[in-house]
Amino acid sequence: MVGAIALGTGIGWIEEKILNTWKADEYVDFTFSLCLAIVGYIIADQFLHVSGVVTTLFTAMLIITKHKEISTGARKQFHKYWTT
Repeated sequence: MVGAIALGTGIGWIEEKILNTWKADEYVDFTFSLCLAIVGYIIADQFLHVSGVVTTLFTAMLIITKHKEISTGARKQFHKYWTT
């Protein structure tokens, strides 16, 4: 569990830094967040043998709470997807 939390937090932190410096379209930001969450799940489950679900959960939590410069439309998409 600790490994999954650390991996999810690390991926979320890296993704947050990339999204805050990379000024892209809101759809690109959303797609990028999905891709990194899926990659985090695969790394956790297949290579590190820790919980991929917990990794994805912590990645999503960090993205939603830390990504400050999302436009309103993208923020609604992030919250709609990651909270369901």
